Formats: sequence, C-alpha cells, structure tokens
Amino acid sequence: MPTLWLGAGRFPTLTTEAVALSSGGSNGILAALALWQLLLPLTIFALTALVAKWVGYVRQGLR
Repeated sequence: MPTLWLGAGRFPTLTTEAVALSSGGSNGILAALALWQLLLPLTIFALTALVAKWVGYVRQGLR
C-alpha cells in the first residue's frame, strides 16, 4: 500500500486501520471506516466542483 510505503508504517490512516480491522475487528467500526473512506473523497470532489463552478461564474464578467 502506498500509505505504508511513504510513511514506513508510522502513521495510522483510514485505510490501514480498515485493513487491520477487517481481520477480526468490530463490524460496526469497520463499517464506519468504510463510510468515512467513501464520504471524505466525495466531499473534497464536491467542494472542488462547486469552487470551479463559482470561479467560472465570477470570471464570466471579465469577458
């Protein structure tokens, strides 16, 4: 995994914790981590799309 390679395993991430829990951890906690792994990138991409739309709207007056 890139997270293990870059941080040499020193930094816990959502992915490494989910992999560790998948081998016998609580299903509820594993489901919460999976939901975070879905929502975190979705939020970032949605915010990026909104900012791009707003910048396009603002720059429209420059033409």
